[in-house]
Amino acid sequence: MSEKIKDTFKPIGMPDITYVDRENGNYEKKLKTGIYADGQLCLLTGSSKTGKTTLYKKVLDDLALNELLVRCSDTVDVTDFWKKALEAVNFERIKQKSKTKSVEGSVEGKIGWKWFAGLIGEVKLGIKGKATDSEIREKVLSDPSPEHLIPILKETNSFFVIEDFHYLKDDVKKSLFQQWKIFVDNEISVLVIGTTNHAVDLAFANSDLIGRISHIELKPWEKNDLKKILDKGFDHLGLKLSNN
Repeated sequence: MSEKIKDTFKPIGMPDITYVDRENGNYEKKLKTGIYADGQLCLLTGSSKTGKTTLYKKVLDDLALNELLVRCSDTVDVTDFWKKALEAVNFERIKQKSKTKSVEGSVEGKIGWKWFAGLIGEVKLGIKGKATDSEIREKVLSDPSPEHLIPILKETNSFFVIEDFHYLKDDVKKSLFQQWKIFVDNEISVLVIGTTNHAVDLAFANSDLIGRISHIELKPWEKNDLKKILDKGFDHLGLKLSNN
């Protein structure tokens, strides 16, 4: 029974049996709207343990999107940030949206770093001759840039997620928000997650992002929603929850 309880009320990971749409699914609807709105900066804030990670993972799963995740810390600078994003690319887990021409070049062939070079353009990447996947990846990581993420986010089911944004230093946050315009211009939505509203203030202070910000703030859990979790779990386990 202990294993069944652990699988039902998962201490870590994505809850499937006991997931609850809070506030009648309002949070899920808002986040999906932000993701669907091309070129939107989705800001998801809330204090610790309010369910931010669980919410976005559920929404991405519903939309069949694969998260391209970067976790931040106070030691990460702007260059480190974009390098971490490109290092997180796993072509084995993502799918191509179409077989049409886009960005630059052709998207034909097996999806991977060679495919990526075909979209960006070998001249732009500084690649000469027939380079291997590992050589192309090394070249890209040697000079990381937000521009390099554009074809990946535009042509595949990848969705860019930044967790723990509040840990970054303020000058790094400001620089990243300034660079975010490239995603807006290319009609690519991204998700930024943090525990405070300071990042929200910085985002709204950037004139390039005006009208392109969708802010969702998760409130502390309501007792009614917590009870729904218990009801679902106990029902799955075939147990009756006492009202006392």
